[in-house]
Amino acid sequence: MKKSLLLIPILSALTPLPLLVAAKCTPEETQEQKDEKLAKKYEKEYIDKQKYVFDDFEQFKMKPEHFKLEKDNKFWPNAWVDYPNRNIKKYSLTHEFDKDFDKWFKDFQWKFKIFKKVMNKYAYNEVIKYQNPNNGMEPVNLYYVKEVIFDFSQGMNPQNYSLSFYSSGDYKRVFGLFNIPNLNLNLSSAFLDFSYLTSVNFDFNYYSKINITSTYGHFIRKEAFARIREMFWIPKPDYKNEHFATHAAGKSDFEGVDRIPRLQFESYRGLAGTRTNNLLLNLRYKDSFDDGPKNINVDYLKQYGNYSTLKFKSYRVKIIEYDPKKPLDAEPSKVDNFVLSEHGL
Repeated sequence: MKKSLLLIPILSALTPLPLLVAAKCTPEETQEQKDEKLAKKYEKEYIDKQKYVFDDFEQFKMKPEHFKLEKDNKFWPNAWVDYPNRNIKKYSLTHEFDKDFDKWFKDFQWKFKIFKKVMNKYAYNEVIKYQNPNNGMEPVNLYYVKEVIFDFSQGMNPQNYSLSFYSSGDYKRVFGLFNIPNLNLNLSSAFLDFSYLTSVNFDFNYYSKINITSTYGHFIRKEAFARIREMFWIPKPDYKNEHFATHAAGKSDFEGVDRIPRLQFESYRGLAGTRTNNLLLNLRYKDSFDDGPKNINVDYLKQYGNYSTLKFKSYRVKIIEYDPKKPLDAEPSKVDNFVLSEHGL
């Protein structure tokens, strides 16, 4: 009897063990289960409420630790006229940025993929279709998305900073942004290697605002030039009035003062030598901007311009070049403004 009584505390102490083991062995959700759970959530949030604008994401937050201030190398001062007065800061992106961005981008892509799947299944009539028969591209399905903002300026004037990229990973991230629909991008980067555009796979998308300050001289080769022309062939879909009424969360975005999509490619002021040339001035010309209106490439506007101006908004394109012989605060020496459509609408 005494031996049995001694065993009671031991047995009592062991009793909770199966529960603990069971708790620790609870299986994690599989990716398929996560997808199904999110799909059901989107059925309620978007389909049942007839809200067809994807907004289940937070804007990526730029932090001071995402940027590293770089020291000047021997080459850098020689790239500018009157460099001491140019007052331009050079930055690079840190590992903290890579980590935070990769996490955000993966989450955005996953959620958007499920949103598209749900829309295609339950609200296919609300999916936007676009095709320009002049360029031979297949019709594409587009989806309303709240504006996605990536502003690398840290509050600085675009002319006063430059972001340097040192690896293929850097370029994959920055050019990979063009896989995001309704992107609003503000980026300044001298000597940006546009050749990476030809090695990045793009989903065909529409954009909100693209503002890139860079050097557009001999760094843009023929293949990259052709890719830039090709990237913007999809105009921005016009939001329906009923989407404004049912989508209060994005109302300020969709009914903003400026809902016109804009592309701006501006050269830096004060660049030395041939670096000052902006080759993108030739974007809508057969040969050269300097040849004037008679040289406009009508085929380019037909193939890559807005084919459906009643349902889509055409890009307003502005390309700017500065004369290095003039003061840093002088007006641009060359500007090309045009609407990316055959008839300028």
